[in-house]
Amino acid sequence: MRERRAYPAGQTDEVEQELRRSGPVLRFRNRELERRYADEQSLRARPYNRITIPMLIGVVDLFFLQELHAVPEVVALSAWLRFAVLSPAAALFVLLDWRGALGRLTGFWVVVLAVAPTLMSSVEALLTTSAAAVPNLQAAALIQLAVLAWRVSVQQAAAINLLSCTIYVSGMSLSPCVPAALLPSIILTDLAIGIVALVFAVRIDLRERQVFLLGVQAERTRAQLAGQNVQLARLSIQDALTGLGNRRCFDEAMAAAWSRAEIERAPLGLVMFDIDHFKRFNDAYGHQAGDACLRAVGAAVSACVREGDTATRYGGEEFALILPGTTLSAAETAAERVRSVIRKLAIPHSGGTAEGCVTVSLGVASTVPGQARPDPESTQTPALLIEAADRCLYAAKGCGRNQVVAAWPAPVAQP
Repeated sequence: MRERRAYPAGQTDEVEQELRRSGPVLRFRNRELERRYADEQSLRARPYNRITIPMLIGVVDLFFLQELHAVPEVVALSAWLRFAVLSPAAALFVLLDWRGALGRLTGFWVVVLAVAPTLMSSVEALLTTSAAAVPNLQAAALIQLAVLAWRVSVQQAAAINLLSCTIYVSGMSLSPCVPAALLPSIILTDLAIGIVALVFAVRIDLRERQVFLLGVQAERTRAQLAGQNVQLARLSIQDALTGLGNRRCFDEAMAAAWSRAEIERAPLGLVMFDIDHFKRFNDAYGHQAGDACLRAVGAAVSACVREGDTATRYGGEEFALILPGTTLSAAETAAERVRSVIRKLAIPHSGGTAEGCVTVSLGVASTVPGQARPDPESTQTPALLIEAADRCLYAAKGCGRNQVVAAWPAPVAQP
């Protein structure tokens, strides 16, 4: 399946302008859009032409069987042209195109191979006087019609038909084997075939251009929707005030971290903390100042977390840090760093602790999910880790606030 490229926003404006154009559009006004369309059509045509070109050359070679009986005087030349020149050239084209060695010359060689059968027939017509060759020579004009099976651009189709008609009409007009009475009919038939083939190529190109433009427009719409979905997914787990994860983010991150730690037999740390006397802060300074305080604390927490850690607003003025691969001592160090950073913010709080500024109390717990316990009937769950950190948080408050209290291991449920 081909891969559609991404298009810049400015170019998609050009797409809309092209879609609004009236009348047939055989070339886009935007050069970059035209180049991309040509490249995409060329990419689609290559595998198709690698099949149809050898098939067409094979059909041309079959006419050699009729020439064996009808025009023996040109059999040697016909055999040489078909089997020593035309067929090997087609095989070489397929090989080089398959390896991508032709590059932008692919279109040129497609035109050459399409015109070659007509040139060969015209040369043979000039070298024979047998009227028996006329049916075979008339059939050569149908090669132009067979080119419709190829995937060629309008420019290539025009070049093929113009060259083929010129060569064929010239050859038939000068051939001694073509009766003068049949010459007008042969010329008109060939011209009609050329016109039909060109009109068909134009019709196909108009349709392909419309499909291309609609595809680009649809791709942009899909990209916009994907971006909006990403944004909605991000907002669904983000706290709008602090920019940290919300409670849903905490639940999902805790479940994922617990499962991973259980598989890896790695420690999982948890820090839970809240702002000391936050209700008094709101009462004294107002809710707008309270929101500003929460944002400042959220920014400070974000600056403290490592890659792989998850910082969330657990609810109200309470926050949580999920620390994968973190032992109790390391989690305690991380909690102390958070406490110190928030203290250094020096947000005035006359109704808070003796510090006279906003402080936080923190509870820390850590455990190794799935690790064997002394009591074989005891169990471990994320809820028990949260309970352990929460108990430590209340212990920190009870001990005067603005401090860290840690516990190891997390409590276990008894049967």
